[in-house]
Amino acid sequence: MNSFLSLLADEVLTLAGSNFHRYCIVLPSRRASLFLKKEFEKRIQRPVILPPIYSFEDFIYAHTPFEKPEPYEDLTILWKAVQKVTGLSGRSFDEMIDWGQVVINDFNEVDAYLIHPSTLFKYLENIRKYEIWGRNEGEVLSNFQRLYLEFYKSLEELYTIWSHEMQAAGLASPGGAARWLAQNIPSAHLDRKYEKIIFAGLNALTPAEERIISYFENNGKAILRYDADQYYLNDKLQEAGLFLRQRINLEKDKYIGNYLIDNQRNINITGVPGNVSQVRFLHQYLCECIEREGTAWLEKTAIVLADESLLIPLMQALPGKVGSINITMGLPLSYTPAGQLVQSFLSYTQEARPQGIHLSGLAELLMHPWIRSKLAHEKFYPEIQLTEWTSMGFVWMNFHDLDQKLLKDSSIKDWLRAPDDHMGYTPRQTLKMLQALITWQKDFLNNTIQEEFLFSLALLCDGVERQLGTLLDTLQLKTLGKLLQRLIANTKIPFSGEPLEGLQIMGMLETRALDFETVILLSASDDILPGSGRTPTFIPFDVRLEKSFGLPVFTHKNAITAYHFYRLLQRCNEAVIFYNNQAGDLGKTGEMSRFLQQIKHEFQAKNANTLFRINYPSLPLIIDKEESKEFRKTEEVIKSLDSLSQKGFSASALWTFIQCQYKFYLDYILGLRNRQTDPLESAPLIFGKVVHGTLNNFYENPPVILKPDIYDFSKINDLIDRAFQETVPGADIHAGHLRLIRNAAEKFVRRFLEAEKKSLEESQASIEIIALEKKYTHTLDLSKELHPSKTVFIQGIFDRLEIYNGTLRILDYKTGRVEPANLRLQDKNMHTFPNKPDWEKLFQLMVYKWLYFSSEQGSQDVEVGIIPLKASSYTVESASFEVTGDFVAFAENILKETVTELLNPDHTFIQTTQKKVCHFCPYRLICGRLD
Repeated sequence: MNSFLSLLADEVLTLAGSNFHRYCIVLPSRRASLFLKKEFEKRIQRPVILPPIYSFEDFIYAHTPFEKPEPYEDLTILWKAVQKVTGLSGRSFDEMIDWGQVVINDFNEVDAYLIHPSTLFKYLENIRKYEIWGRNEGEVLSNFQRLYLEFYKSLEELYTIWSHEMQAAGLASPGGAARWLAQNIPSAHLDRKYEKIIFAGLNALTPAEERIISYFENNGKAILRYDADQYYLNDKLQEAGLFLRQRINLEKDKYIGNYLIDNQRNINITGVPGNVSQVRFLHQYLCECIEREGTAWLEKTAIVLADESLLIPLMQALPGKVGSINITMGLPLSYTPAGQLVQSFLSYTQEARPQGIHLSGLAELLMHPWIRSKLAHEKFYPEIQLTEWTSMGFVWMNFHDLDQKLLKDSSIKDWLRAPDDHMGYTPRQTLKMLQALITWQKDFLNNTIQEEFLFSLALLCDGVERQLGTLLDTLQLKTLGKLLQRLIANTKIPFSGEPLEGLQIMGMLETRALDFETVILLSASDDILPGSGRTPTFIPFDVRLEKSFGLPVFTHKNAITAYHFYRLLQRCNEAVIFYNNQAGDLGKTGEMSRFLQQIKHEFQAKNANTLFRINYPSLPLIIDKEESKEFRKTEEVIKSLDSLSQKGFSASALWTFIQCQYKFYLDYILGLRNRQTDPLESAPLIFGKVVHGTLNNFYENPPVILKPDIYDFSKINDLIDRAFQETVPGADIHAGHLRLIRNAAEKFVRRFLEAEKKSLEESQASIEIIALEKKYTHTLDLSKELHPSKTVFIQGIFDRLEIYNGTLRILDYKTGRVEPANLRLQDKNMHTFPNKPDWEKLFQLMVYKWLYFSSEQGSQDVEVGIIPLKASSYTVESASFEVTGDFVAFAENILKETVTELLNPDHTFIQTTQKKVCHFCPYRLICGRLD
């Protein structure tokens, strides 16, 4: 079947004859222009001068005195205009960033639709007045209402000044350029320059574009050729034909066929869970097709991304046998590693304080793949030191220590340095450091695409510095961060390469006027195709629908998307369509696009030539089988176990081994339990240490007898601050998440001490604290079980050792929930203890009781229990071991069995079969225990 562009090429050659160069061709996109040139190349065997071939936007800009602005030029010029508008002069640059792009988009539409700005903005101002005042115009307004009305009152003046500033800079928005040409087209003398102008493949035109075309039609200079199908033109309920029905005459217009009904095609729809899963199944599909048919068919194939964020995963998933690819779409910079680098860098600088830097921000920055790769090439591994600091509870590090202990011998110092200002990083220093980081990084990248990412980022930073000028010194750092993030989101990276060879990868807009035998469409979910169709605007829906304005609403945008979708299918032989069938947040229903539902229903009734197939394949497991999750004890592992046994196995280490041997291996052999670079992950550890430290400092110099008069609550704040400095030296505990931890710790400590004092007053109990944070270590005799000379230690730290009414108690503070039922062990449960996950605290208390008796040779009647700090009243939950026989023998037998299994060189570390244990495990992703 002939493509639309091949038909167009034949007609142009027939019409033009010897005046070929006097024709001008206007198409929807630059990509279509390149493919049309390819069609001419097939037909012309001699040297010729091709006619100018433009996209419609390029055609407009080529015949106006303006250029299209960069994103940073848009906002900075709007800021110049804001400063000259009386009603907006008090607004800050930071405020303007929040609404600036929305205003620019609205101004662009005002121009594109040839609306008189005074009429629209005055109408809009009156609507807003009526909303607030209603019928009581004399009502006193709040400051917010006054500013709200002032904003809408200022829009007309802002538009006028903005338009003047743009033109003075030689710039115009697409709508502004179209308006200028529509109003000044005779002075452009295009009717003299071209014998004929062919407008081909266009769909939804703005009034400005309509006026431009009408001028040439009226002068007999225009030829219009539409790319459409009778299927959606004849049916008024088909939104895809909304704009073209008004223009197309089916009896006269060429190229309008009934392709969707008459042609044979296969449509394969596949629903898979997750976005990236679509790419995985596409990889499988391509491999199977290449194996079966070779690669020649790829020259006539296009992969179309309804969701542009899938481009990077797609590029990584394409089989090597695909060969040449051409990426038509521009990739938003925010989706690239360069965009993520800026995000990490801004987080680092914004979290910095005069006294130092937040380690989480530094860790996130240094762990960026680009930075980490270069540092690894320099044999510098900062994560080792960062892991050590954060595992110790450090959250902040002063710049002097950071420089001496981490950055001293590293090239990081080329771009990472202390703030020049005593208040922290300034916007200018931040931008200079970011530019230095780009320079530092660029020489290391050896990937052309990554270099393109970095180059686009460098251009953006240079443009921001140049456009802002002295304004940069007046901004807050968060304002610069907000600006950069907005600009990165609006910056697209063009890809260069051989545009006419190999597999084509493009977005929906780039498919206009192009035809492919095989179309592969990704992300055909209803939340993306067509999506909501709504964009931010200050012009409300009902105003847009006013006949005198006629601005587009979401139904018009949905109709445009519908046209692109149906046009993709018009001339293809096979369509392979993937969508995400997994429901999620923010309106993601997991439903296929309603366009797919529509053709599925209608084609089966009207079109016997289209074969449908819908698949819901099962995803293969990414992980290995569970039985493979084990590690044998190598010589290195045995050495690590010997070292641990000499230091002493704690109750928590043994409990980890009992619950999941594989987790013990990851935690204690590989040392992953201390690899926390995010202080939010270590927040529970910091909280526990602060609470324990505060209580220890409160009961100074034990032994101490508890009496109501020792409870001086006025010193709690100082004690908490002291405990914080002992736990996280140099940290700012009055900001961020540390402030939340501090407040929670104060609440816990104060409530507990008040409850303890009240209990003493009411019960007249005798309590003497004889030790705090008391460490006990004792040898476990395994001479019979392992080796006569094998020495193993068990160790534990008792939070509180006290005598209560003559009874010795070993107590442990717990900030979490405590269930008394889980602290009772009866004889009938002896054979299963301690394998239940709920027995963690009871196992710990058993170890403590055994340690005390074995070390002190004291009475077995010592009481062990937990003080739940979360409880509203002073409570001690005591453990009960109702077991047959001697408790010490019972406990020692459990310890021997556990440690013997742990140290036996012939036994492997095996993943647990109790999936309940896995619910909150940090290694669930590694193990695949996600159910």
